[in-house]
Amino acid sequence: MSKTEISIETPDGAARAYKFTPEGQGPWPAVIFYMDALAIRPALFEMCERLASHGYFVLLPDMFWRLGPYPPMIAEKVFNDDALKQELFGKYMPSTNPERVVRDTGAFLAYLARDPQVSGSAVGVTGYCMGGGMALRAAGEYPDRVVAVWPPTNRTARICWHRKSRPRCWSEARTRTAVFRLNRPSV
Repeated sequence: MSKTEISIETPDGAARAYKFTPEGQGPWPAVIFYMDALAIRPALFEMCERLASHGYFVLLPDMFWRLGPYPPMIAEKVFNDDALKQELFGKYMPSTNPERVVRDTGAFLAYLARDPQVSGSAVGVTGYCMGGGMALRAAGEYPDRVVAVWPPTNRTARICWHRKSRPRCWSEARTRTAVFRLNRPSV
């Protein structure tokens, strides 16, 4: 298993990211793993390593890269300290938005298309909480490249597989009160 910190040029500047590759010779299918609001930290590295151990090239982009380097956030501290919670919601989360996510994702996809360790142009995307929304947005904005999306939720989630080059995407996530579906008809 290999973890490497990299920099990906986006329309807004250089984004920090990490790539994880399995043991052995590539190329491998790629997955973009969108972080949650607690940002880049050891728990996400472990999740990406686990995914890579199943034969995937995993890209973990820092969606708060515009703020520069920052220390890892520890969930227990952030959610039990009002000042840290305010910093998360007042400083970090506003550093990205749906338009920036789309621009950054275009750059991530271009990077993956150039990396010789990545097989093919089709990619999967995943993320939970804030990252789940980013994964769904990526699937909607780049349907020719994103062929699978899995945004795990607190109850259930189903992987969304596209058929060939004519995607029909649906994702179902059960919450306490409703079922949410995102449908995109065949093109």
